[in-house]
Amino acid sequence: MGILSTFHRGEYRRRQLTFFFVLVIGAFAAYELAQYVIDDDMAGLAYAGLCTAGIAIVVRILNNWRNGLYFFLTWLLFEDCVRKFLGNNMAIYFAKDFLLSVVLISFITAIRSKRVIPFRPPLFGAAADFHLVRSYPGIQSSFHSNCLRADGL
Repeated sequence: MGILSTFHRGEYRRRQLTFFFVLVIGAFAAYELAQYVIDDDMAGLAYAGLCTAGIAIVVRILNNWRNGLYFFLTWLLFEDCVRKFLGNNMAIYFAKDFLLSVVLISFITAIRSKRVIPFRPPLFGAAADFHLVRSYPGIQSSFHSNCLRADGL
């Protein structure tokens, strides 16, 4: 019994193709990173690193929304430092909006697949009624028979 007999023929072929594609993509990435270093473009190298890290983080967020929430809060702390280092780029400024949208998509997916039970506060109905009564001047003035306007004048 050789090692080839332990694998199914299709699985062995799939592993070979995966190894080949990882090797080609790795070689291309190494070439591009070397070009950034040769051209002394450290800002471009930082952008390339941020994009690579961002892709890995998005995949991790889509697998577990809680990790995404933790990363989002951490990004809020350190986003200003990254923007200052890379020249105050607006793409980095809006990265937090993109991260939050990925976290929300992951959270909604988790709710729909019943992996997360949404929180329902016990006094939600009473709080909603209080908000309606206090927020809208027309409703508020209808409860006060002595005043003609909601602001009491």
